[in-house]
Amino acid sequence: MTVNALWIFDKDLPNLSNFNIIASRFSLAPPIHTYSGTIEIEKDRIRFSGIYINNSAPFDFSIYQRDIIEIYHGFDELYSVYLVRGLGLWKPLKIRFQNGNHVSSIYIISNYKMGFSGNSQLFNVLKDWLGNE
Repeated sequence: MTVNALWIFDKDLPNLSNFNIIASRFSLAPPIHTYSGTIEIEKDRIRFSGIYINNSAPFDFSIYQRDIIEIYHGFDELYSVYLVRGLGLWKPLKIRFQNGNHVSSIYIISNYKMGFSGNSQLFNVLKDWLGNE
């Protein structure tokens, strides 16, 4: 399965400017993200391919199934409902994973269009995929 997506890592959220936060809430701008591209679910990994939006640098990153600690569909203390316009018509999909010696999280917005996302479907696909380890 391959989907179009926007995503941001947990380490990037505290560094967002107030302008980016306000723009994402009150304009036609897409949700807060730092990367844009596609997500492909393969046999043993999730592959993120796209660009870093600040400088259009190519980006290719994988999270292996064995490294996934948790998937979560909803807002949390970092990616809160206050970061989005519409106060939560859609919810981010969070994947916590082992990244070397530390734990990281990535927040995904799949197939975003006009205030809606495909995250519910992607969440269900990932639950099934993880169940088949």
